[in-house]
Amino acid sequence: MITRDRGFLERRDAERWVVLLETQALDDQARLLRERLGINWLRAPFSRCLVCNCRLHTVLGRQGDLRYCCRCQKLYWEGSHVRRMRCRLKQWQLCPLS
Repeated sequence: MITRDRGFLERRDAERWVVLLETQALDDQARLLRERLGINWLRAPFSRCLVCNCRLHTVLGRQGDLRYCCRCQKLYWEGSHVRRMRCRLKQWQLCPLS
């Protein structure tokens, strides 16, 4: 369980199943999760559907590669938001905790 609620630490065996986020800063929280849980923020980003979490398939479109969910029939493309998020994921993966 990932939480900011210190009350969960009072439960029996909490250290085995609770990760306490001691900061409100999102960047620091992401780095903490990387260190504590071994999350690799650069492993297959944008490869899952935001609606149903199924694996996306790459399809060719006029504007370049698109990603498609066979279950939801939702189409995804790499806009400026993806470029910005890739930069943030790299920061989360590579920067030490502050």
